[in-house]
Amino acid sequence: MKVLLVSPCQDVARKTPGALQIPEIALQVIAALTDERHDVRIVMEEFEGLDLSLEPDLVGLSLMTANAPRGYGIADHFRKKGAKVVIGGMHASVLPEEALRHADAVVVGEGEPVWPEVVADAAAGKLRSLYRSEEPADLTKVPHPRRDLGAVKRFMNVNPLMTTRGCPYDCEFCSVSKVYGRKIRTFPLDWVVEDVKLSGRKYHLILDDNVVGRPHYALEPFKALKPLKIRWVGQSSMS
Repeated sequence: MKVLLVSPCQDVARKTPGALQIPEIALQVIAALTDERHDVRIVMEEFEGLDLSLEPDLVGLSLMTANAPRGYGIADHFRKKGAKVVIGGMHASVLPEEALRHADAVVVGEGEPVWPEVVADAAAGKLRSLYRSEEPADLTKVPHPRRDLGAVKRFMNVNPLMTTRGCPYDCEFCSVSKVYGRKIRTFPLDWVVEDVKLSGRKYHLILDDNVVGRPHYALEPFKALKPLKIRWVGQSSMS
């Protein structure tokens, strides 16, 4: 199959200024989980244009609320051309019934546990309408992202990096704890170090929603990364 993974922009006519663009990593991880027999292409619209003349067999869209309208338009376009469309991401996880009006299948929650099944079902012509993992993703089994795909490599030479998932807080304006849970789960230290080495970058953006949410754990990757002499930025709560 030809698999097209898309992260839509919010507005094609007014893309986010380069200094404010946030690199993504989810689609690179999903690509790494895709059976190598399939041809995978990633398009991040904030960085490059989407060729609507493409004829993929399967389209995967990762949506936040801000880019959902654009994403639904892309989904409708490729469905009319005969492609099967799967929508995931934060917005679809919170509003799966809405997303399903524009897709053949919706992934609720973390995609890693179910994506290989989604691809296999699509190839066999038996996609289900809803895929939801019964358990959180096992971070010891998450592959390193396919950085060779997509335009994220051009983003100011900053590499997106993960060390944890989840947040102990339950802020009403935030979807993180509702989708990833309030228990902070950690990537293995050797995975984090190896991911930095594989990236070949000096500057990194740690995408964790609360990089020091587990202070005792946070000290360990910081110590492990220090010999690599990288520079990084992340976010955390004031506490």
